[in-house]
Amino acid sequence: MSHLLIPAWHYTAAVIVERVWGWSPVEEAILLAFLKKPSSSVDVAYDLQIPVQVAKSAVTRLMQHGLLELHLSPSPALAVTEPGKAFVYEGMPLPERSEMRRVGISAVYEPFTQSVLPRRDSGFQRFPKIREGDVALAVPDDGEALYLNSTFESYARRFAEGRLRVGETVHSTDADTSRMAMGMMVFPITEIRDGVFPPDATEAFQRVLRDAVEGRTPRRKRLRSQSHNNTEGARVATTFRPDQIVAGGGAHLNRIIDIVEAARSDVVVLSTFVAQQDDLMGRPNKERLWQALERAVSRGVNCHLFHGAPAEEEKHAKALNELGVRLLKHAVRPACVNVHLRSRDTHAKYLAADDGRGGAAVVIGSCNWLQTPFYSFEISLELREGAAAACGLSILAETIAVQPGATRAVDVLHGLAAHVGRFRSSSFAFQKCNGGEIAATLRVLQAHKHLPALRSATREAKTRIVCGSNRLGAPMEPALFDPLREAESRVPDRRVLYGLPAKPILKRHIREAEALDGGVYAIPLSNPKLHGKFFLWDNDDIVVTSMNLGSKQADPSKPLDEVGLHIHAPGAAKILHQLLEEHFGSITRN
Repeated sequence: MSHLLIPAWHYTAAVIVERVWGWSPVEEAILLAFLKKPSSSVDVAYDLQIPVQVAKSAVTRLMQHGLLELHLSPSPALAVTEPGKAFVYEGMPLPERSEMRRVGISAVYEPFTQSVLPRRDSGFQRFPKIREGDVALAVPDDGEALYLNSTFESYARRFAEGRLRVGETVHSTDADTSRMAMGMMVFPITEIRDGVFPPDATEAFQRVLRDAVEGRTPRRKRLRSQSHNNTEGARVATTFRPDQIVAGGGAHLNRIIDIVEAARSDVVVLSTFVAQQDDLMGRPNKERLWQALERAVSRGVNCHLFHGAPAEEEKHAKALNELGVRLLKHAVRPACVNVHLRSRDTHAKYLAADDGRGGAAVVIGSCNWLQTPFYSFEISLELREGAAAACGLSILAETIAVQPGATRAVDVLHGLAAHVGRFRSSSFAFQKCNGGEIAATLRVLQAHKHLPALRSATREAKTRIVCGSNRLGAPMEPALFDPLREAESRVPDRRVLYGLPAKPILKRHIREAEALDGGVYAIPLSNPKLHGKFFLWDNDDIVVTSMNLGSKQADPSKPLDEVGLHIHAPGAAKILHQLLEEHFGSITRN
């Protein structure tokens, strides 16, 4: 019997599902009783008029979660720990209790239509024998480009979600147990001709099988170079606080140090460029950051470091390796240092970490965390509230999912996103902010969505539009000046702030562009040099991004090459405009 052999990849992994439940009123009452007066389980049972056995069981659970401890002086007594007091005084929910179990996944990916089938129905063989009369298809030219973590991650989550018990959610995929191996799916040709296909085969894959046995070139699904995350473009209801806008080099240095110092499990950094260890520019500032990372790995925090420089990959890979070697000298275990030397080839910049208290912080914007001397004026946005932080973690996970060896970091980000997404606000927000929260909406902008967003802003604006770009280059006319000129009759105040011209553009070219009809002003900001990328309109809307709006044209085939955050919140644009005025004095034409 002749067979049809289809190239495929077999994937096995364990998906971790989590059951989470809160605390009972009895346990909370016991915690408050010990906060009021340290005593024993018997005394609390008597005061609350509950059975002693119930009180002892509750005390055991509270101690297991670090909320109670035994004091031996001046007399033995149970008392609330400092973290327990913080939960009560700051009004935060008590840490959830959770239980995890594993769901095994065994699936096969075929590159012709990018579909995934259960292993049992695929006819997969690791080393099949090809006999006379068999038909074997070759791997498509771009077939391997998309058999990536994200493909199997999506399937694994869908598979596990169908097997969840009451109260369970998908937490992450265990990277340590993930395995991938290439082989062949083997199907009898007679069965294919008779219309007998694997139970879960898609219609597109069935067409491929029919075409192959009939001697035709298989009709393939059109492949994309990168997937589009469903978070892109979706508006997320969240909250906003003024100090979530991180403005200035010094503010960025202090913010990353605060976040790294607060982390207890993982820190993920994606920086386009990386400074070498012998770089003297801004050495004291860089040393502060490097030493913060050293302290993190010395207490067991996992640091995942990525870079995205395409043009000078060897230079930055070498610098990242030097940083990794330095951190290994201080790490409590080698696995804490995860340095990815291959470039991710993206201009997006991210900082993400757990806050050590059940939440997470994600910072997205213009700052090259591992390269900057923190002299330039940077602008970034920190996401703290649960839904917003989960959105930022998810888009970062998708960005690095194509990176070889990044499975562990991707799993960490997905796990964090699933966890913080259940909370209204991360505890880092409680720790850092005292002001009131403002209701807001968040939208993620991928690279090719920036220009449409700017054109939409010119139609919505009524009083002002201010755009900021580190460089003004050849695309400045269609990307910045033309959209602003079109709003001449509607918006009286239209400005472009920039740091410096980019070749082949010179300052005289910028002056000539200003002189054209339209009344758009271009204002250089060089003390400090503007490196932040943004645009704002009226009083309530800002977009903070990694994209140089005036010098770069987005490639639709690389949507994750840049990332921007659109925040709509009362007074958000006014706050950012005031920060610019505080740093630069005047940002209007004299």
